[in-house]
Amino acid sequence: ILTPVLVMDVATGYKYLNKVDSAGFYYDKAMSMIKKARSENLYAGCISEVCSHYSTCKNREKADYYLKMLNQIPEEYRDYNYNSDKAIYFEAFGPEDSLIYYNQMELLDSTKYGSVSNAACSLMEIYSKRGNYQLACHYAQIYSVANEAYLEQLRLEQTRDANNEYKYRRDMPA
Repeated sequence: ILTPVLVMDVATGYKYLNKVDSAGFYYDKAMSMIKKARSENLYAGCISEVCSHYSTCKNREKADYYLKMLNQIPEEYRDYNYNSDKAIYFEAFGPEDSLIYYNQMELLDSTKYGSVSNAACSLMEIYSKRGNYQLACHYAQIYSVANEAYLEQLRLEQTRDANNEYKYRRDMPA
């Protein structure tokens, strides 16, 4: 069965290959499936990702469309990436105060070191440009700690994956 999530996975693959047009085609296809089934609440994370994609591509028309759709999702259905994807939108199109707000919400809500690191880095840059070096330093400290934790988490995951691969190959029948 072809589901919106499977179609999104294809789009994400193209996105990481920097094939923006192909990614957009599959993102739009997934969104069409979601709208046709009237299942926006069930796929809030997909809508959030698509909004982020079009924001990153600076496609204001489509980003606005998906942001409007995302804003209609009740809070209880919002995905873990809601704040970070809205921050990406406001980073692309402004206003900066909204970018600050969603980055701060990401710092408060996220349990992922990578997300915290990205939000803190963004806030550090904003406050540095504004000349508020006290807040810039505050967010620089958060960034530093979160980034170190994120890198350590990646090292542990890579070690675990390598160990699993070793065990798999070691235990294969000859």
